[in-house]
Amino acid sequence: MCIRDSSRISLEKLGPFIPYGIIAEGVADFIKTSIRGGKYQLKEGSIQGRISQIAHLGENENCKVLHVKVGVDEGILSYGKNVPVISGIRGDLELLGRDMLLRHMTGKFGESPMTLEGRITDYCMSGPSGYPFTLTMNPGQKEVEWLLGIDAGSNFVFTGKTFLRMTGSGTADLYNLDGDWDLTEATYHYKDVFTKPPSQKNTVAFKSSFTSGEWQIGVSSFPRQFRPSGQIAIRQTSGSAQQPRNQHTKCTRWSGARRRWRNHRHRDLHQAEAARRPERLRRPHPRHPRPGR
Repeated sequence: MCIRDSSRISLEKLGPFIPYGIIAEGVADFIKTSIRGGKYQLKEGSIQGRISQIAHLGENENCKVLHVKVGVDEGILSYGKNVPVISGIRGDLELLGRDMLLRHMTGKFGESPMTLEGRITDYCMSGPSGYPFTLTMNPGQKEVEWLLGIDAGSNFVFTGKTFLRMTGSGTADLYNLDGDWDLTEATYHYKDVFTKPPSQKNTVAFKSSFTSGEWQIGVSSFPRQFRPSGQIAIRQTSGSAQQPRNQHTKCTRWSGARRRWRNHRHRDLHQAEAARRPERLRRPHPRHPRPGR
């Protein structure tokens, strides 16, 4: 049996016809809570087998029985109040074997244009489903602040066109993001702490994760207030008068503070160790003589 093309209908009208009974519980919850709108059109549908097999797609090879291809337009995807909304989604959603494929997807991440290719693995199986994807984006100021874990209004200024490639992997309970970001054409600065001039080659590699219902995003090369968690490193890809080639870009003020902290910590540990020794074995440190001498 084969069906081709139908009229477009809204998510509100489509909702009662979504076959949640054949979709794994975790994937069904994701669809119910995260997909907030859009218009959908059945482009192609076929059953290669018995209709009764559809009720048991997770058993044996029954997942090969059903093939559905749906066109998506003006789709809306939300992961919660702390994550930019993905809107204007357009592309194809396809049920093929064990996977739910997301093909040729375009839209906006917050206010920034993006493209996406991905899939939901084992959507009809009883075990946990995976959500691998590859996303490309030209992020603007607001999306840059979110990606770097910077609070809005923190005197961080970002301008210029950049290219971000991000991949995701994992399950709904533990999800990981990895990204490579070309900032060559961008200009950004934070107060008088650091400034990146235009046309200076510069890339960012970052990692973040979603666990326990929260995104953990941050940086490691910027000052502490820029890195609440996670790991981001800014790599200098070409030499300059300020930075040696292939070295991590660091804030001098922050590096100096850490160096002074280590010196004080070393002195305190030395004094604590000396205090535990018997009196006859104690010797004053040449740089830290005893009081009164």
